[in-house]
Amino acid sequence: MSTFRMVHTDFWRDPIVVEEFTPEDKLFFLYLLTNPATTQIGIYRITRKQMAYELGYSPETINSLLRRFIEQHKMIEYNEANRELLIIKWGKNSYKKGGKPVIDLVTKELAEVKTIEFIPKAARYIPVEGVRQAFENYYNRVKPHSEANLDESCHESLDESYPKKKKKEEEKEVEEEQEMVSSLIKFMEQNGYGLVTPYVIEELQYLVTDYEPALIEQAIKIGIENNVRKLNYVKKVLSNWETEGITSLAAYQAKKQVKPQEANNFLSFVNGG
Repeated sequence: MSTFRMVHTDFWRDPIVVEEFTPEDKLFFLYLLTNPATTQIGIYRITRKQMAYELGYSPETINSLLRRFIEQHKMIEYNEANRELLIIKWGKNSYKKGGKPVIDLVTKELAEVKTIEFIPKAARYIPVEGVRQAFENYYNRVKPHSEANLDESCHESLDESYPKKKKKEEEKEVEEEQEMVSSLIKFMEQNGYGLVTPYVIEELQYLVTDYEPALIEQAIKIGIENNVRKLNYVKKVLSNWETEGITSLAAYQAKKQVKPQEANNFLSFVNGG
């Protein structure tokens, strides 16, 4: 069944769009509203890599756009651990009426949400009472303190209502990723990269969410062997490997065991050629 997302023509006359959006911003926000991962509730899972691939943008451009829409425009939120995105005011123009079919669909999609604190943030902009109530009812069922209501105090203290088990899992995942990044930074500094800048650290944080750290280290080694100590080179090597289905160090090592006549082609492939 085809899925349609409607964008009101007033989009082009919205003061924020007219006065603040760059041409890139306009395309990106239309993409966030209409891409294949979108849901009826305005909360959906999508990776930076998916965005880059579908828009034809570089990962750096996607990172910049996400930061701009989160920090400057304040129109979205993105949970790194869950790869989940919230369009904050999605519900403002998405619901014209309630009814059982709409409520059933909303409830089904809410059950897929991993970033629970997104739910009250989305609900506060829904004008249709029945739909808003569906958000509230679901949120009250899954949060640890059922006596709390969906009100302003709930919005201001989301950390308190976030499921403890899920919060601990996220904290552990973030801690592990930080350790991976620290290990890669140390390896780079020990091998002639000099002082690693905050930009490189941020990019490494994104890389460890998409690639096995051991594979990233191998790509760094390839750069060192070719006397190219630049992160963009490392990213190009990783991208080339991914195209060939290499997503782990074990897969890389297996690919490396090629026949002699294939060696030259593989060396070119390894070096990003």
